[in-house]
Amino acid sequence: MEKEITNIKTIISREALNELPDFLKNNLNISHPTLICDENTFKAGREVLTRLERERISLKVCMLKCKEICKADETSVGSLLLDIDIKADCLIALGTGTITDLTRILAYKLSLPFVSIPTGTSADAFASSVSPVFINNIKKTLQAKMPEAIFADTTILKNAPKRVNAAGFGDFLSKGIPKTDWYISNIVNNESINNKSLKIIQQPLNRCIKKINELGAFHEETIKTLMDGLIVSGFSIALAGSSRPASGSEHQISHFIEYNINLGKTSFFFHGETVALGAYIMTSIYNNLFSLSYNDFHNLLVSKNKKKEIKESREEIFSRVFDADSKGIIDNWKKNRSNRKRMEKLVKLLSVNWKYLQKTVKNNIFDIDQFRDLMNKSGVPFDPIKMGFSPTEISDMIICAKEMNNKYTLLNLLDELNLLDYFAIQLTRNLLTFSEPQ
Repeated sequence: MEKEITNIKTIISREALNELPDFLKNNLNISHPTLICDENTFKAGREVLTRLERERISLKVCMLKCKEICKADETSVGSLLLDIDIKADCLIALGTGTITDLTRILAYKLSLPFVSIPTGTSADAFASSVSPVFINNIKKTLQAKMPEAIFADTTILKNAPKRVNAAGFGDFLSKGIPKTDWYISNIVNNESINNKSLKIIQQPLNRCIKKINELGAFHEETIKTLMDGLIVSGFSIALAGSSRPASGSEHQISHFIEYNINLGKTSFFFHGETVALGAYIMTSIYNNLFSLSYNDFHNLLVSKNKKKEIKESREEIFSRVFDADSKGIIDNWKKNRSNRKRMEKLVKLLSVNWKYLQKTVKNNIFDIDQFRDLMNKSGVPFDPIKMGFSPTEISDMIICAKEMNNKYTLLNLLDELNLLDYFAIQLTRNLLTFSEPQ
């Protein structure tokens, strides 16, 4: 069922913060706001306190203190919940993805309005109606609250660390992949599509690409355009009632990497960086798969279903990769494995829709050279080899990522067709070849 977009007041300008005190007092009738931040975002947004104090608005600060990187997990939610004053009548999120996701959940649980003040453009969390949070090390998407307003000061945004802003490009420029994943699920599972939620992303995406090419990624106008796109991405989620229009197979890979970051198995990367990596992998797979004619695809399918590509069984891979969490993942994988009847249905549906899917890929997914060019201009890392991942780790990402949520994507389809292992091997080889010094 289609949901209406909440009427969120959105200001993206150098003067955005000027309107914050008046909005709190006159629009929300707020007297005891609570600011949610961490140590870094507090420094970036000290002007918020100055402006509110000048207007005699008393503000309590709840600062999330982290040893290294703050995480959106059950510990952080609990810590902030204990720190929020019982008199609080509004929450103000001062930060980027993690702080905004945490504030959104707290506002939902406490039935409080909240206002978002972004301090960088690292992810599309600002206007969303859901929040991804780690619970027992697995990333879950929870129902949350949309903000009453977003005050994005472009002076603060452009002065954010370049790596933070670059990550936002990695997240936003990937939006063609979830769109195509959704169309695939529509064809093979009859999953309904909210086309309006997809359409509203396209115009800001085109503008953002144009600004990157004309002005460069870190020009203030480009950052402003990126922020607008990230906010619209959140609107699309609210409109669809799920993260479908903004999150697909590239986010499954991102969530898998973040799962390993959370366990200390992988070095830290920003969310937008892991999305860019996931988008690079999925862009490669989409282009390789749908460059084939249907006859060539069918021959590949018949050939690869006759032999095993990887020596390890799927159960062995899951046990090695997921360790203590593997039993539930193995059970879920077995339950969803395709049988002969399902395989025949998939093959028939693909034969009828192959040219349509080829056109969808061409219209929505960059060719690999375009993708590399845009990511290089945006300054976001995306090549898993250059980011320090081994061939085995890259193969594991492709094979295991779809287990991170219940969303049906191209990764799920390839697994049902018994082609996922093949594409994991082929892509890893291609990445190794491309990443070799020339």
